[in-house]
Amino acid sequence: MGKGDFDFKQKLTESGLTGKLYYSKKQWREQRDKGRDRTFALLTNGQLKEYTELISLDALLENPLDVCPYEDAYFVGDGSFHHFADEKGRRVG
Repeated sequence: MGKGDFDFKQKLTESGLTGKLYYSKKQWREQRDKGRDRTFALLTNGQLKEYTELISLDALLENPLDVCPYEDAYFVGDGSFHHFADEKGRRVG
């Protein structure tokens, strides 16, 4: 499984969809080029924000210092997955 690929055999849990969120323009371009939808989260402060990498609470329990591996990534905030959107920002699903 490559970087950014999702293991669909893994059970989805709230702690698996909640955590620290990052945004990388480089990662965003890679995901776009692969035809992936954009991802948005509801932050703990109530804002909806786009992100490219979620370091889940489950992952942080194992490695508390885990961060997005892209050098241009910046921290968006703490929150939970909210929805997908297409390249034009239209909500998917």
